[in-house]
Amino acid sequence: MIVHPALLSWLVAAMLAWSPPQKGQEGPEAQRYAQIASSALDIGFDPVEKPLFDGPHGRSKTTLQMLAIAGFESFYRKDVQLGEKRGKAGDSCLMQIIIVPSRRMRLTEFTYEWLPASSQEGGLTWHDLVGEDTHNCFRAGLHIVRESFQICHDLSLYTAGQCNHDVKAKHREMRAKMHYLHHPAPVTDLEAVAPVEVAGLSR
Repeated sequence: MIVHPALLSWLVAAMLAWSPPQKGQEGPEAQRYAQIASSALDIGFDPVEKPLFDGPHGRSKTTLQMLAIAGFESFYRKDVQLGEKRGKAGDSCLMQIIIVPSRRMRLTEFTYEWLPASSQEGGLTWHDLVGEDTHNCFRAGLHIVRESFQICHDLSLYTAGQCNHDVKAKHREMRAKMHYLHHPAPVTDLEAVAPVEVAGLSR
């Protein structure tokens, strides 16, 4: 998907502010962050995915929220991204999603469901969430976040597994909200995916 470069730069700037790379790694990490942000944008702007927020910047805010959560969950660490490091409960990928070996996660239209590992109906395992390509991680994460907002009206189902207004949920929500308050998206969602004008062809 071709997305306005200003929107990508806006997201990468947020990621660098939230999880600054180690000294001497700024260049390579900024490039990796850009790849991560690009994947998140692909999911946030995918027409088949319902955004978390309404309005002319709803999909930009949705993408920012996903990256805010990922920053808290994994600090965008490369070893977590690649699956070399996982949480105690088997939390995997940048959004730290738990898929135990005995089950698969199948994404439905707006939410998700669990299937036994032996199911022949497809579904994702934790292996599908990790690696250089982070699309599956963000798509699965978005479906969990969407369900949490629908059921709990916050992120507590995501962070705690129940609607308990968990403080961790508040932190993840506020990180995105406060960043957007001080640094709103540079373009609208419509402008972000507008066809790129090719010099010499448009008159």
